[in-house]
Parts: sequence; structure tokens; C-alpha cells
Amino acid sequence: MKTKINRLIAILCILIICFPSAIPAQADTSDQEDTTIAYYTVTITEYPESPEYPETCAARTTYTKTASKVISYKNASGTTMWELTINATFKYTGTSSTCTAASAYTTNCDSHWKASVTSCTRNGNNATANATGKRYSSGTVVETVSRGGTLSCSKYGVIS
Repeated sequence: MKTKINRLIAILCILIICFPSAIPAQADTSDQEDTTIAYYTVTITEYPESPEYPETCAARTTYTKTASKVISYKNASGTTMWELTINATFKYTGTSSTCTAASAYTTNCDSHWKASVTSCTRNGNNATANATGKRYSSGTVVETVSRGGTLSCSKYGVIS
């Protein structure tokens, strides 16, 4: 009986040495990190306005306000994959507001993601930007997402 077990072990060792591909290899997970977007956060920053230098037209005073909105796209662990930043300048009077300038850019925060702005427009009191993010694995695009956001100013200068 002991001889049969020794022979069986010897045969298995020879098979393992001669045919290593028959043993299932452990999957390479180095490029399979948690890189899928799970949620996003929004940060709005208002820059100091200059009320001491308002534009006055007849009885109406026009104020200017500049702000930015950063939308951070994150994975389930909370790591930021990429960000879309919208910058805008608004004029407001208390009875109306208008977006006078808008720009946008993306920031790639994870090596698997490459994002770029696809459009940036201003309409009325809104600045809107859209971006496309592409997730790469081993140099190949495995996911494409389109995201966007709007930065607004109320007639009273409230940024949202």
C-alpha cells in the first residue's frame, strides 16, 4: 500500500514538473483595481466679489460674481478617478442674472482614467459643461462614461 502511494505521489510530481500549464494560474489582478465610478461629490467655490466697484446703469446696480464647481467622480472606496471643473462669471442685479463667461477642464486623478471636456456653454444664468471619461485596462478602453454639470447664479447672486 505504501508503495502505491509513493508511486502516485511520484507520478503527480512528474506531471506537475512536465506540465505546469495544467495547474490553474492565479489571475493577474494588478490591473483590476476598483476603478469603476460609484458616486460623485460637488464642491462650489465663490471668489470674492467687488461690490465697491459695481457697474451702475440708471437706477440699477450690477454686481459681478465668479465661481467654480468641481465635480469629483469617485470609486466605491472614495478614491477620486477624475474631476470636471466648471468656471463661470456672472452679472446679477437683484432682478436678473446672466452668465458672461464660462470655461471648463478635467483633471485625471487615477492612471486608469483619461477624461476630456466635450462641451462648455453658457445660456442665461447657467454655465454647463460636459465631459467624457475613458477607463483603460492594459492600454484598451474598457469603459466610457459621459458626465456633466451646471453652475448657476440666481438674480440675487446665489451660486448653485
